[in-house]
Amino acid sequence: MNILLAGSSTFGVKNLGDDAMLSCLVLTLRLQFPQAKISILLRHPEGDYGDLFGIRVLKNFDHDDSESAAGRFFLGLNEGDERRQLADIYNEVASADLLIIAGNSLMALGPPSLFRGVSSYATLMATLSAFANTPYIVWGLNVVDPLEDPALVAQARFLIGGAGSVNVREPAALEHLSDALGSAAVQKVAVGTDPAWGLDEKAVGNVDTTRLLECTGYRGLLDGQFISLNLRSEYWSSSPKDEYQLGQGLEALRWATERGLDVLLVPNCVYGKGAKLQDDRAFHRMLLERAGSPRNVYSIENELTVFETVKLLSFSHAHVTNRRHSAFFSVMGRVPTVVLSTSLATHNTGWFTQDARGDHSGVLLGETSTAEALSTLAARTQPLSFPNIDALRQQARGEIVIEAARENTLGTAG
Repeated sequence: MNILLAGSSTFGVKNLGDDAMLSCLVLTLRLQFPQAKISILLRHPEGDYGDLFGIRVLKNFDHDDSESAAGRFFLGLNEGDERRQLADIYNEVASADLLIIAGNSLMALGPPSLFRGVSSYATLMATLSAFANTPYIVWGLNVVDPLEDPALVAQARFLIGGAGSVNVREPAALEHLSDALGSAAVQKVAVGTDPAWGLDEKAVGNVDTTRLLECTGYRGLLDGQFISLNLRSEYWSSSPKDEYQLGQGLEALRWATERGLDVLLVPNCVYGKGAKLQDDRAFHRMLLERAGSPRNVYSIENELTVFETVKLLSFSHAHVTNRRHSAFFSVMGRVPTVVLSTSLATHNTGWFTQDARGDHSGVLLGETSTAEALSTLAARTQPLSFPNIDALRQQARGEIVIEAARENTLGTAG
């Protein structure tokens, strides 16, 4: 069986949350289809990315960076482009038994346009699947804002209408789709959970701690006398909360210093070919500069895999972050975690369950003061409670529904 993954450019761009979701998807497919040959279309197919997940990697329609993409359509669709790329991708789609369009396939940082952007990429892949008569499903979709642009609504209707099944991460995504498309159009949409919970925990357990020590350059890693911190810039927002985030970061640094703890700045995205400050390390350097580069603060500059990052955070005394998946990773290790709000409030904090909000919860929202939240966690004498990771892991690895996808085509792919 041949399975082709088309990640709408969200995979392979050094975002560890997306890598965690890909790990979950591949593991789910391996459990359900042990003999399947899995391939993925990526913007950057070079390097050992495929080896990390045990899959074959291929070049997709994307340009390599935002500069080379400016004013152009996808690769192969511009005047003077080499067309071989189009034929190669079509042949991959045609030879697949199943196409999975995964990730934030309806994400739009600007108005959707012809053959540009994430949502247009997803609908292009769905179009190719129709020409090739290859069934496709939409998996791990998240819709964080209402669908208001008519072009985006049309793309959503087309993408979901042609899919054999659609899986979204949380109820808010289904609500946005239903509001835009109508309840009849979303009957096939199932609400799951964030796929990042289902990353391969065995791969985390197999991480070499010696390599972690070398990559971080922090010799006290295994002693646990440090807190970890990950902050992202709201580079996508017209009114970013960056100054608020930096202020909360400075609070965390002061709190740790007063208690004789070190601080590790642990990036969750290190992609340098997109928007300015998309790389967390750049934002961390701003924080370091504001703080006067204290000697007890260490910024991790080397690139770590998602599995290495989860392992690293498990040694932390406490973790502070304004990134959804960075919080997931620390919670997986039952590390006390403070989550800061962003302009995407429902996306960042909507994953909290009631059992994670109790008086003994190990996860707190830093709604007013990071220092106060850290002190509250430190003062709790009873064992801290965390979300049920095993249950979330199993939910994230739910069955891939392929029969419905086949029934939505005129026949099965060869």
